[in-house]
Amino acid sequence: MGLIRNITKSRNLETELIMKMIKKSDLPSKVCITCGRSFTWRKKWEKVWNEVKYCSDRCRGEKQKGNNKI
Repeated sequence: MGLIRNITKSRNLETELIMKMIKKSDLPSKVCITCGRSFTWRKKWEKVWNEVKYCSDRCRGEKQKGNNKI
């Protein structure tokens, strides 16, 4: 029981354990507003997922130039 408490004390380890239990097919996904491709949640977008609109830096750059592919 003490070992479990030690593991869950660290927020990073707790998040890592939770993420390992989730299947990739169960992660949320969105459609890129520039290219129309579907992309899935990434760890680096954890705190800003609601604000993510583009699947890549390239699509974000294309949108700023005004070159829509849709």
